Amino acid sequence: MTMMLTPYGRLVRQLRIEGDILTVEMAKALKVSASYLSALETGRKNLTDSFVERVAEFFEKKGLGTEQLYTAADQSKSVVKIHPANEDHALVASFARRFPEMPEEKKKQLLELLNGD
Repeated sequence: MTMMLTPYGRLVRQLRIEGDILTVEMAKALKVSASYLSALETGRKNLTDSFVERVAEFFEKKGLGTEQLYTAADQSKSVVKIHPANEDHALVASFARRFPEMPEEKKKQLLELLNGD
């Protein structure tokens, strides 16, 4: 059975192919198992910012560009953690509750607002 790759997984595999890097080689360098890397690439495990930084450093040492790695990782995360200041907590909680039912047009408008478009 073939697992679907997340955007992060597709990019990491592409970088490994470009660098002629085996999964086991990468896993050993990052001090994790090859199955853990696979689970991150398919979204079965959640990515952490600190692990993405380690992966970026690994590829940078190999001379491979990682410009899109953080964006791909953000697109692949199923859980997003934030730590709002006390006065912002109610706003963040309200947004999180309402987001799943928010119409796509409203989401698009919000993204444009936040991106300054």
